[in-house]
Amino acid sequence: MKKELILKTILLLSFLGTIITACSPKISMVTAWQNEPLSIASAESWSAPTATDKRSKLDYALSNDRENLYIILQTADPATRLRIIRAGMELEIQTPENEKNPGTIKYPLPEERITLFDGIGRQEGARDRPRQDPTEMFNRVMASQTELELSGFSNHPNGRVPLQNEGGINIGVDMDSQGVITYKALIPLHTFLDESPAGISAQNHLLTITVNAIDMPGGPPGNFTGPGMPGGGRTSPNDPGYRGGASGPRPGGGYMIGVDLDRLTRSETIKINFKLTSQ
Repeated sequence: MKKELILKTILLLSFLGTIITACSPKISMVTAWQNEPLSIASAESWSAPTATDKRSKLDYALSNDRENLYIILQTADPATRLRIIRAGMELEIQTPENEKNPGTIKYPLPEERITLFDGIGRQEGARDRPRQDPTEMFNRVMASQTELELSGFSNHPNGRVPLQNEGGINIGVDMDSQGVITYKALIPLHTFLDESPAGISAQNHLLTITVNAIDMPGGPPGNFTGPGMPGGGRTSPNDPGYRGGASGPRPGGGYMIGVDLDRLTRSETIKINFKLTSQ
């Protein structure tokens, strides 16, 4: 009964979080002018984000030149970082011309059939094992993320395309030694606009940034193991891994330290109304 109540509580919080996300307020801004073209491969040339979304804990900045829109996102928040790595992210660009079919970028792509406790539950002898380093986890997961998924863009291939391709949409994601994830996107203006920046500075465009949620475990109520969680979830008060509370058991693994489990099970969205700068 207690386990079932815990699971229902988490599901309710996840549902309420989805409603709040759907009603997220829009931010209005004008992009900065980019004097020199940026490259995904050169992190040093990108300016650090100066604005922060308090709910998702994502820092962000937008700029453009006559050819490209540049988007940079950063976060050191453990919950946001883990969702980006395991559940993925989406960017959507809506313009007056593509309102019914906005351009969408999915990257990183979500791990298939991933649930909250998959691969991170306590197992027999887990206390004697070294905790997984966040950088090791990032490198392991991102090594398989060699493509991004596109839809709705004009003058550009859609579907699965390489992360970096000459003259096209380019994405780069990395993490530094302090655990800060940096997401960089280079999007040619011709993929979502019909004219040059000189003629469209008065138009409003909508950028939607979504950090996806990690699914709750499957199985009957009270079963926190979920598919792919070997060794059981340690949900009994008599089990060494049990800590109780409304957020459920705390799985092992160094990258879970300081993570708000309630936030892991809901997506968070930023909506930015922006105008391009012309020069």
